[in-house]
Amino acid sequence: MAALALGIAAAVGAFAALVAAPVLTLSPGMMTFPLLMALAAATLGGLTSRVGAVVGGLIVGVSNSLAGRYIPGLDGDLAIVVPFVITAIVVALAVAKPPQAP
Repeated sequence: MAALALGIAAAVGAFAALVAAPVLTLSPGMMTFPLLMALAAATLGGLTSRVGAVVGGLIVGVSNSLAGRYIPGLDGDLAIVVPFVITAIVVALAVAKPPQAP
C-alpha cells in the first residue's frame, strides 16, 4: 500500500512539474518558493500529521496573502520572507520547549 501511495505521489509530482515547466523558466531554483511554502506548512502543522499539514498549509497561505496585502514592501518576490519567518518561529518554539517523557 505504501508503494502505491509513493507511486501516485511520484506521478502527481511529475505531472505538476510538466505543467509548471513551460510557465517557469528551467533553472536550478525553479521550485524554491513552492518547496519553502510546503516546508513551512509541514513544520507548522506537524511533520507526522496529515491534517495538521493541511491546516498548516492554509495558515501559511492565508498569512502570506495577508502579509503581502497589508505590510508594505512584502509583495512580489519579497513574499518569500513570510514562510521563512513562520518556519523560524515554529522551529524556535519547538526547540524552546523541553522534551516530554515517553
